[in-house]
Amino acid sequence: MRRLSFREKLKLALPILIALGLLCAGALFCWFNPDMRDAFRQALGIEVHRTVKPVGYYGQAIPVTQDLGDVAQIAEDDAAAARYESNIPIVESPLASTLEIDGMLTGELEGGDYDFHDPMVIQDAFGNSPLTALALFTTPEAQRVRCTVKGKTPAADIRYETPAQTAHRVPLIGLYPAAENAVELALLDAEGNVTDTAALTVQTGGLPDRMNGMVEPVVCAGESAYGLTMVYGQSCKRPFAIDCNGDIRWYLDQETGYYGLYNLSDGRFLLQDASSYTMSVSKPQTVKLYEMDYLGRAYQVYYLPYGSHHDVVEKTPGGNLMCLTSSMEEHYEDVITELDRATGQSVNTLKLSDLFLNTYTRKLDWAHINTVSWQSEDDTIIISPRNLHSVMKIGWTDHKLKWILCDPYFWKDTRYKDQVLKPEGDILWHYQQHTAYRVEADLDQDPDTIEISVFDNHVDAQRKIDTFTDTGLSYATVYSVNEKDMTVRVIKQLEVLQSNVCSNTVYDPDSGRIFAMSGIIPEDAHHGYLGMIYEFDYESGDIVNQFAIQKQFYRATELPLKVDPICEPIAAGSIVGALPRPQAVKADVPEPVGTLAEEVVLTRTGSALFVSALNRSVSQVIFAGREHTYVYDNTGVKLESENYLDFTANMPVALGDLEPDEYSLLCVYRDALYKLTADGGEAYINVTAP
Repeated sequence: MRRLSFREKLKLALPILIALGLLCAGALFCWFNPDMRDAFRQALGIEVHRTVKPVGYYGQAIPVTQDLGDVAQIAEDDAAAARYESNIPIVESPLASTLEIDGMLTGELEGGDYDFHDPMVIQDAFGNSPLTALALFTTPEAQRVRCTVKGKTPAADIRYETPAQTAHRVPLIGLYPAAENAVELALLDAEGNVTDTAALTVQTGGLPDRMNGMVEPVVCAGESAYGLTMVYGQSCKRPFAIDCNGDIRWYLDQETGYYGLYNLSDGRFLLQDASSYTMSVSKPQTVKLYEMDYLGRAYQVYYLPYGSHHDVVEKTPGGNLMCLTSSMEEHYEDVITELDRATGQSVNTLKLSDLFLNTYTRKLDWAHINTVSWQSEDDTIIISPRNLHSVMKIGWTDHKLKWILCDPYFWKDTRYKDQVLKPEGDILWHYQQHTAYRVEADLDQDPDTIEISVFDNHVDAQRKIDTFTDTGLSYATVYSVNEKDMTVRVIKQLEVLQSNVCSNTVYDPDSGRIFAMSGIIPEDAHHGYLGMIYEFDYESGDIVNQFAIQKQFYRATELPLKVDPICEPIAAGSIVGALPRPQAVKADVPEPVGTLAEEVVLTRTGSALFVSALNRSVSQVIFAGREHTYVYDNTGVKLESENYLDFTANMPVALGDLEPDEYSLLCVYRDALYKLTADGGEAYINVTAP
């Protein structure tokens, strides 16, 4: 048998070598292409990890790894600060001032001689709600009071009733600025009959300059489904409310965080604090929420260790809080947690990537959840992950995915394709939507379906999709979902000016009106105004009211005039929740290179230390004691965007677990170790035994 020559062998092997070369080249291409690599990993069931190129400073004076799950539970009041001897200034929570002022009002009411026709009227009683007042008086018998704050037109009257009392604290909400406001009071007996009337006049100051010209009526019917419509968040740092004519009738003279506030029941809301931002993998996140009412009283403070964003709702009226927060584990704005209303403890948490381990999770902001709500009848939540172009229903206790409302094309090549609702008829799908809520009304007259309202921003900037068509508009869309058949159809779609981000849709079942709140419209869309509020008649689709807003806003919702709790003296509130815990270490503290005088500012509230500095300039805070050393380290959470380096972070650190000792405070600032200063010299905290 003749042996093949080298050339003949090479000729035979060449196709195989070429094929192997192409295969290797393809493999290398796939490996160095992140999307192809993630697809390969997904096929093998391997979790996708992101490669982070951090910006900012991550130096460590003492090697330590901060466990993100290791948080200290907080349950205290402002008096907890007394446990520590320190030269770090104390900043009291609003609970303390609220309780002090409320106690003075109670003393006036009990000790004064104020009757129905000669009440004590205090305008802006708590110093942060200028278009409100409080009328104090007593009556011999317990009676209800009907209060009418007169409007410029009868439809603009603000009317509500207080509970039956003998010692009356009647809130006056909805005053006009820079005006002598007429207020009518009527005493009611048990049957609702008027037994006496009185008239009051309340003088108010003018609006701050920043609010002049804030609202322009575009279409105005002179009446609205909402007595007052609140506007808040984004550039509207101080929330305000307008009436049916577009006149500002309430505002809170207190700056809020990026998302403004979250409505609660009983005439209360949660306000995002504007001065407590923790470092994040993206923009700093607000960690402190104040529970307040529309007079400006503070009831409770909640800490969320890794911030709140976009939405907080009550699970049931007055019940636990469903909060959107962040994992900080390569992602953010990807977690839903339920907080016990009284203790602030998390009783159930879902990290969305646990459901979608290998699908679409490579992006930093892969999900961007912007609404959450709980359905009591089947213990589920409905969420809106904006960057997945999807609305989802998920079991809250079992954490199982029930269905996805989305353009089916987006999920067609994934393991979740069978859980996507099947469209009936032609559908102009939502993309990068904000707000997705179940409508509490049977709009399609079909008991076998549920209705979901969505604000469809209708953009795909954050997650490109081939089936997207830019119409240049946004939409208030209502879907009818048959959960048994797993089908969906559109039953209402109303066009509005395009808002690339933020915004919300609200259906009002009592009036049959649907609102579309375009929070950020193009500057050239309406004379330089940056937001637009629409009120439609649902059936006809006609615009009833349309108001242009001078500034960008996050959302607009009804200011619900539920005044019963506001009429009662306030009870002592508490500070609850959880904060990151400094780690105990066995290590010598290196010699600092100097002392910082102004770059880092320290304050205390209760048992929490707040460290304020430019974002990502402080990487460690060190408590150096005679016998103990603790380190708070944030180097494990990496920031990728330089856009957020100019923000000021005010990082909270729990002090409650520090062993008794005398501690000097240091920090790693821009990768070098420094001593910190406070009032009177080098910063210190002395912890005594409890």
